[in-house]
Amino acid sequence: AKRRATRNSNQRRRAEKASGPVPEGIQIHECRFQDLEQVAGIAPASVQAIITDIPYDKGFVPQIADLAEFADRVLVEGGICAVLTGHYWLPK
Repeated sequence: AKRRATRNSNQRRRAEKASGPVPEGIQIHECRFQDLEQVAGIAPASVQAIITDIPYDKGFVPQIADLAEFADRVLVEGGICAVLTGHYWLPK
């Protein structure tokens, strides 16, 4: 519990530090990507770029196919999906 409280406190501090004016036309949402279309009201083929830093543990590996399907639905033709990942699970 102490580690979780410290981690949450650090996340809040980083978010407060990083928050600043967001350039016009850019939207930032923090939620599960499976909920993003609903939360952000994303229409099919309407997104220019998806940039994400996925969890590095093996628990996320099964969701990568869902992420690819999400990107296929929402990205415009020629859109970019940039996914940062740990190299350990890359072969999976």
